[in-house]
Amino acid sequence: MRIMTTIWLAIVTVSLMVSAQGADQKIAVADMNKVIQAHPSAEKNQQVLDQQAKEFDEERDALMAKLTKMREEFLQSRRESGNMALSEEARREKIAIAEKQLEEFSRFEQQIGETLTLRKRESADLRSRMRRLMVRKLEEIAAKYAEKNKINLLLDSSAIGLSGIDMVVFADDKLDVTEDLIKLVKQK
Repeated sequence: MRIMTTIWLAIVTVSLMVSAQGADQKIAVADMNKVIQAHPSAEKNQQVLDQQAKEFDEERDALMAKLTKMREEFLQSRRESGNMALSEEARREKIAIAEKQLEEFSRFEQQIGETLTLRKRESADLRSRMRRLMVRKLEEIAAKYAEKNKINLLLDSSAIGLSGIDMVVFADDKLDVTEDLIKLVKQK
């Protein structure tokens, strides 16, 4: 499937380039990663993500500290249950306490795993939503720029194809409109 998509994309690109040579077509490239980083929201978004990561780390540290305390309490109870100076009944009580602590420890450990997975998903979702909003705005700006400058095809020179090869293998510097787009993005 990936190979077919890559081949299809290459055929379309070559077809467009061939037709661009035969007609009055204009092609440009832009490093859209640089344009995204220049967006005024990029820094603000990164601050929000950094704050979320800090809160996530604090929550994780608190959960792990509680888990460590529970483990220590269980180990203490287990040691006490083996104390031969205690009566048989007292040792059974200590064993029952240790077993209960072990169950609570296991349940809490599972809960931590679920919580951490949820937080990672929330973080990834937030990052994705923020990026999508920025990309939509950038696509509008790029489309207007292309229309105004009569550009028929604007390619992202920072994109990497499914084969791991840059989508734009070569482009003359005269075709690069990255700085123009950055100026427009900063104006918005």
